[in-house]
Parts: sequence; structure tokens; C-alpha cells
Amino acid sequence: MFILLKDYKIDSLDFDEIKQAYKKYDEYLADNKKHFPESAYSFATASWRGNNNDPRELHDSWLDTITIKESKKEGIEIIIKLVGAFHDRHLNLRYLNVDKYIIKNNSHHGDLLRNEIRLSDDMKVVHEIEWGIDENWIIECEDITYNYTLF
Repeated sequence: MFILLKDYKIDSLDFDEIKQAYKKYDEYLADNKKHFPESAYSFATASWRGNNNDPRELHDSWLDTITIKESKKEGIEIIIKLVGAFHDRHLNLRYLNVDKYIIKNNSHHGDLLRNEIRLSDDMKVVHEIEWGIDENWIIECEDITYNYTLF
């Protein structure tokens, strides 16, 4: 929609175009703040998001584990644990009351390249993760939590 590789003309990746895309994305998040759960909005707009020199950023992290749980009481929950790009921490994502998800694997995932948080037409939180080998994961849920644990 805004900042994933599929959103750019592949033959014209220039910094001005990327900066403009991030500006539009930031405006989208600000304009839709009231529709996001607090936790998902805080994660989407964290000051370190998009800063590849910050060890909390998802860029270049590796998948460690993914867990999908289902219960009558809590619905579907997905927990993703990533090894951070600096290899000093786990980055933990938890998706609550998942409505839909597309998770595919062609053999291995490679590095996490980009990710974007947005709203679905039904005003659910959508997290799209772009992996290094032409695969995107899409998770639509009620809310997202994020934390990290140092090794």
C-alpha cells in the first residue's frame, strides 16, 4: 500500500520516492489513529520504526519461531519470535483475535525486508511482512503487541 517493495516501480527505486512513500505512510497512520488499538498504533508509529540502525527495528531480522494457537475463549493468536538484526535480542510480535492470515514458505524465509501496519476495510489491524525471497505474510487481527528480550 505504501512502503513495501511491491508499491514501487522496481526499475526506479530512488531515495526521493522512498522518502515520499514513508511520508504518505506516516500521514495515513496519523489520519487513522482513532481507528487503531493503542498497542498497534504505538508499534506502528514507534520512533525507532524504519531506523535500520536501531536494534528494535524488524528490518534484517530472522524468523526464529511462529506459533499459532486457537481457543474458543481467545480465538486465534499468532506469536512470532524473530532474531533481531544485531543478533542480541528476540523481537516478539503477538497478534490477538486473528481473523485472517496468509503465511507461506517456499523453503526458507531469508531476512525480513519491510513491514507495514494498516487497517482493513473492516477496520481490523493488518500487518504485512515482506521477506527476502518474494513472499509476503499478511495477518489481520484485532490488535498487535510488540516487545523484545535481550539474549
